[in-house]
Amino acid sequence: MKTRTNILMALIVSAMAAGSGCAFAQEASGELTRNSKYWRGAREESPGPFLCAKPAATDVTVVCDRWPDGSDLRQFGLDVARLSGAKTDHDRCIAVWRWVRRWKMHTDGNAPTEKFKNPSQSRKGGYIDDPIKILNVYGTHYCDGLSRVVEAVWRAMGHPAEKLVLGGHTMASCRYADSDGVARWHLFDVNFGSYILHRSGKRVMGADEMATDYGRNLGQWKHCQHLALATHRMELSLRPGERLQRNWGNSKKPYMDNVDIVRDRRREKVWERGPYFPAYGNGEWTYSPDLSSADWTEGLAEPLKNMTTGKLTPAKAGTPATAVWHFRTPYIVSDAEVEFDLTRKSAADAVRLYLSVDAGKTWKKLWECPAETLTESNLVVPICKKFKVTGGAKVPENFNSPFGRYHYQLKLELLADKRPEDCQVKGITFRTTVQQNLFSLPQLQPGRNKITVKGSVAKGSALKVTYVWTDLKDKKRKNV
Repeated sequence: MKTRTNILMALIVSAMAAGSGCAFAQEASGELTRNSKYWRGAREESPGPFLCAKPAATDVTVVCDRWPDGSDLRQFGLDVARLSGAKTDHDRCIAVWRWVRRWKMHTDGNAPTEKFKNPSQSRKGGYIDDPIKILNVYGTHYCDGLSRVVEAVWRAMGHPAEKLVLGGHTMASCRYADSDGVARWHLFDVNFGSYILHRSGKRVMGADEMATDYGRNLGQWKHCQHLALATHRMELSLRPGERLQRNWGNSKKPYMDNVDIVRDRRREKVWERGPYFPAYGNGEWTYSPDLSSADWTEGLAEPLKNMTTGKLTPAKAGTPATAVWHFRTPYIVSDAEVEFDLTRKSAADAVRLYLSVDAGKTWKKLWECPAETLTESNLVVPICKKFKVTGGAKVPENFNSPFGRYHYQLKLELLADKRPEDCQVKGITFRTTVQQNLFSLPQLQPGRNKITVKGSVAKGSALKVTYVWTDLKDKKRKNV
């Protein structure tokens, strides 16, 4: 495959037709064992399981047998061991360390930081150390977050692991039995990329051995407390008419652009990570409900209010009519817009958008159609104010935007002055841009690739998965 990204290679997942709905599959809580299917918290706290009344597809993941599945820490560990041909714990642990490094990128000095509190955050100031988010959403972190990922994956595979810190630098310490049958601790530097073999060449040394045998890293290593189990979910949920296009590249719309490209290229072997340069990635959610269909309202977050049945037209003039949609994404929002096919005859006909970031408990006006804008055609409305996100950045005063969220709700309000048909929406499309770690996507490798799609599809619905890629044979090849 070519090693240039001027053509965005993409994975597109879309739901089609109408379905009778299916419940979101929540994992039953209970004791975690080595035989547990997933190694994570029992409840989904972000982005949250709710999408709409009757989604077309839920719990969807798309994986390639030639690349690890990062949606679950245990599965990631099992995949990297398989892909590396690892048969012993020694080889498995090195495989975990190596693949985390393949997925990670050096920061520019700013660790991933989320400025809006959500249940999955555990650190003050929005500092992100959730290993699922580090792997899938950001890809960039200090030694601290990267060591946490290796620790969490190794624990998910059934082994003791911890994060150690000395002099401001952290490493992952993993315990397993060596080839001589003796269980020991082994130290891995995830950020700078090293481990030290014992003079026998058969095992990785631990912190104490490095100090006593080689005089390396003299000082007192400190054990850091373990993280809670991850409660962030990467599974997708889609309505009929909704799609997600995940690009191996970006459209220059970051939530947080904190990749140090020069430093990363100097230290990493480019060929180990596929034909992609280190950078954040973008995905594009698009939702266009088919308003001519009888069941498009099943994609709403709540029933229509004061609207003509099945239409975005007020039931009567002088009374506000509303429709509410909920948006959820496992990737953090970096941009959004709404496109209307709108009829508005006079300045007295009001069209407004409201935003809620607390599942509809409170609402703030996001946009109102200007008095001078009269239209019977297309209107595109940007709805995502932004600010430059760094570790020390503060949210601007009175900031009202989907930016930096994993879920949000939009309320459309129509108020007709004289006749209901003078203020109506005949078509509407929502576009949400998200940031993602492009190295976490199920990329193709030269040769045969087996794609597996997991999840639940409602009766009468279908899920369409499209790969678009470039290789030596042709540009923009496609498989559906």
